[in-house]
Amino acid sequence: MPTEVAVFLQDPTWLLALPVALGWAAYWYRRRATGHGASRTALVLWTLVVILVALAASGPRIPEERPVPADVVVLVDGSESMRGLALERAREYAAKVVAAAPPGAVVRIGTFGRGLAFDDAGFDPTGTAIARAIALAAALPSQGGARRVVVVSDMNETEGDAQSAARAARAANVVVHVKTITETAPELLVSALEVPRIVRRTQPFSAVARVDGTRPGKVTCSLRLQGGPEITRSSDFRPPTGAVKFEGLTVPRDSIDRVEVRVECHGAEPLSSGWPQNDSWTEVVEIAGKTRVWCVDEGGSQCATLSRVLGDAGDVVTTTVSDLARLPVQSPRPDVVVIGDTEPKELLAFAEPLTEAVKAGTGLLFLGGEKALSQAGLGGTAIERDLLPVFLNRKQGDEPERAVLMVIDRSSSMAGQKIALAREAAIGSASALPKDTLLGVMAFDTKVWDILPLAPVADGQRAAQAIASITVGGGTDIFKALQAARDAMESVRASQRLVVLLTDGASNPKGVVETAQAMGRMGVQVSTIAIGPEPDRVLLARVAEATGGRHYWARDAEAVPRLLLDEVTGGQSGPTREGKRAVVPAPTPVARKVFRGVDPARLAPVEGLSQTEERPEGVLIATAESGEPVAAIRQVGAGEVAVFTPGLSEAWTKAFMEVPEGKRFVANLMSVMQKQAGSVEVRPGLRPGEDRIEITADVLGPDGSGLEGAQVNATVFGPDGTTRQVRLEPVALGRHAASIVNDFGVLGSVASRSGTYRLVLSGKGPGPDRLPLPEVQTYASLPFPAELARFQANMTLAAQVAEAGGGKVDPTPEEVFAGTGTLPFARPISHLFLLPAIVLFVVGLFARKRTGRGV
Repeated sequence: MPTEVAVFLQDPTWLLALPVALGWAAYWYRRRATGHGASRTALVLWTLVVILVALAASGPRIPEERPVPADVVVLVDGSESMRGLALERAREYAAKVVAAAPPGAVVRIGTFGRGLAFDDAGFDPTGTAIARAIALAAALPSQGGARRVVVVSDMNETEGDAQSAARAARAANVVVHVKTITETAPELLVSALEVPRIVRRTQPFSAVARVDGTRPGKVTCSLRLQGGPEITRSSDFRPPTGAVKFEGLTVPRDSIDRVEVRVECHGAEPLSSGWPQNDSWTEVVEIAGKTRVWCVDEGGSQCATLSRVLGDAGDVVTTTVSDLARLPVQSPRPDVVVIGDTEPKELLAFAEPLTEAVKAGTGLLFLGGEKALSQAGLGGTAIERDLLPVFLNRKQGDEPERAVLMVIDRSSSMAGQKIALAREAAIGSASALPKDTLLGVMAFDTKVWDILPLAPVADGQRAAQAIASITVGGGTDIFKALQAARDAMESVRASQRLVVLLTDGASNPKGVVETAQAMGRMGVQVSTIAIGPEPDRVLLARVAEATGGRHYWARDAEAVPRLLLDEVTGGQSGPTREGKRAVVPAPTPVARKVFRGVDPARLAPVEGLSQTEERPEGVLIATAESGEPVAAIRQVGAGEVAVFTPGLSEAWTKAFMEVPEGKRFVANLMSVMQKQAGSVEVRPGLRPGEDRIEITADVLGPDGSGLEGAQVNATVFGPDGTTRQVRLEPVALGRHAASIVNDFGVLGSVASRSGTYRLVLSGKGPGPDRLPLPEVQTYASLPFPAELARFQANMTLAAQVAEAGGGKVDPTPEEVFAGTGTLPFARPISHLFLLPAIVLFVVGLFARKRTGRGV
C-alpha cells in the first residue's frame, strides 16, 4: 500500500469529513426526490468538494527522514609559521567552505595560534596550539546542527596533543577534518655562523654560514670582518638547510685583540625573508698573540719595524691617535701602547685616557723621533709630569737657545789660503747666527787663545773684529783645545751647546777621545771639520762620534766656509741630536732584565736620539757613551712607562736593528713593560629569553676570586638595533646580575625578538682609585619559534588527527558538510486535497449556469 494511503487510513482526521459528506449527500437526495434537486452529477460533484475540503482542513502528514544541518567551525592557523602566502591560502579555503554551505548550515571561522579568537585580533601568534583550538571549538554552544571542526594549518604543532584532542572531540560526536597548507611562507634565516674561537693574526681561517629557508634558488651571503673589506659568496640553496663557506680569511691589520665576524644572507626573491633580523649572525674571534701592541706613528715605519722585531711574539696594530680615547674601556686592553713619531699637540688631547690605561696596567713606550719627545710640544704638560721617566731637553728660564764655540787651528800649516778662508768662514757664520746665540771663538796651536769669550752674538761686529785678529804659528795640540772648550762650556746654560773644531793637521791622540766623551756626557756636541789631505781624520771622526756631533772633510780649503756655515747655522737645535752613539747598560736591576741575552759589545751604535735628561722618578736602562738616556722606565700605577730615545726609524736605528742583539734588546724592553698580574678581569654572561633577559658579570681578581665594591653597567643591543641600559646589582662576592623585560621588536611576537643579542659591560673597579673596568662584550641568540624551524607541512600529524577525529585529510568544501545523519520529519499533504476541491468547485459553478437548475 502506498505510504500516502497508509497515512491517510491511519490518520483519524478523515473521519471528521465523513458525517459532513453523508449529510450533504442526504440533503441532495431529498431535493432530487421532491423534484427540486439537481442532477446526480451535480450531487456527486458537490459531495466530492465537501469531502476534499474537509480532508484538507484536517492537516494530514507523511513521515520522512531528512539530513541534519551542519554546525561547522573552521580553525585557521594564524601562527608565525603561516605568515604570508600560507595564511592567504588558509583564508581562501575558509571562504570556499562558507560558499559551499547548504541551507540551514552554520559556519563560523576562528583564527588560532597559542589561543583562539573569532575576530582576528585576540589570538597570540607566538605558538601553534592545535589541541587547544580543537577542544575550544568542540565545546562551543551548538547552533542546532551536527558539529564539524576543520583545522586549516601546516600542522607544525608546538604545544599540546592534537591527536588526543581530536579523539576526545569524536567521543562527543564532533567530527574533525584537517586541511593542510603546504604553501610555506617565504623565509630565509642564518641559523649559525661557525668560526674558530681563537686565530693568530697571520693565520688564515674559514667561516661557515648555516642557512635555513623555504624557497630553492640562489642565496648570496656577505661576510665582513670588523675593519676589513666585505666578502661575498653565493650558493644554490635547496630547502630546508644549506651552508655557505668562506675560506682564506685573515684578521685585518688594524684589529686589536678580537674581531667581529658578521655574515648576512639574502635570497634571490625580493620577498624571500619575512624577518630581516634573522638574516644575519655575528660571532667574535679572539686574536692570539703573546704581546698585544697598539702602535701610533704618523709614517708607520716605526710600527712596521716593531712588528718585524716581535714577529710571532706579539701582535702589533698600527692605529691612530684618536683611538687612544678608547683605551680605558677597551676590552681586552693592549699590553703595550707605543707612541712613535707623532705630533705632540695631537697627543696632548688624549693625556687623560693614556694615564688611566697606564694606571690600570697597560704599558706605554715612547719612541724618539724628529717630532717625538719634543720639549716645545710636551714640555711642562701632564704627559711629561705624570708619565715620562725622563725630563725633556728643556730650556731653563731665560737661557738662550744655543751656545756655539768655534775652535780654529792657527798652526803654521794653516798659513796662507787656509787661515784666510777659516777667518772668512767664521765671520760669515757669526753674522748668520740669531742675535741671542751665545758665540765664542778660540784659536789653538800648542797653546789655546781665547779670542772671543762666549756672549750673545748681537750684530756680529765684535765677533768679526776678534776673528780677523787670528794669525798663524806653532804646532797642533787638539787635546789642549778640547780641554779649553770643555772648561768654557761647562758653566754655560743653553738648550744646545755646540763646539766646532776646525783643523788641518795631526795631533797626539792621547786623551783626545776621553775628553770628547766627557764633553758628550755634559751634553756638549763636538763637530769636526778636517782640511786638506793631512789631518788625522780617524781621530776627528771619533771625537764627533763620542759627542753626537758630525765630522766633515774639506779636501779643498775653499769648501771650509760652506761647511762651517752649514754646521753653525743648520746644526742641531731643539730636541734631537744626530751622530753615532754606543749603547751602554745602566747599573740597575731593570737594565739587567732588558739586557738579558744581549751582549752590549755587539750592539751597533745608534745614529741619533731625542735629547732627554734623567729624572728621579725614572730608572735608567741604557745610556749613550755621553751619558744621555737611551732607554728609561717609570712605574705609574699598575703600569710601566718607558722611553727609547733613538726610536725605530731607519735614519737612527737601521744598523742597531740589523743585528740580533738590537732586536733582542727591543723585544726584552717590550716584555718588561707588559701588564703585570693584578689587573681586574670581568666575565660577562647573557641569556635572552622570550619574556626576560638575564645578565651577569663576574668581577675577579688576579687569583680568580671575586672582588667586592665594583660598579657594573650593562648595555644590551637587541636584534632590532635598539639598546637597553641597566646597572647590575651585586648578588654574591664578585657577581653582579640584572634581569630586564625583553621588549625588543614587536610586542606579542617572539619571532621579532629572536636573533642575535650583544652585551657590553663597563663601569668602575673596586678600591679607592675606582679605575675603569675593562670594557667586555659577549653575544647570545634567542632561537626562533619552533615552527619557524620547520619549513614543510607535517602530513603525519595531519593524518593522525583526522583519523582520531573521524574526519578526512584535505576534504573539499562540499565534503565538510557530508555525513551528518538524518532526523524523522512529518511532511504536510493538505495541498493534495485542497487543490482538487477548488477545481471541482469551479466546475460545479459552471455546470449550474448551464443547466439553470439550482440547489
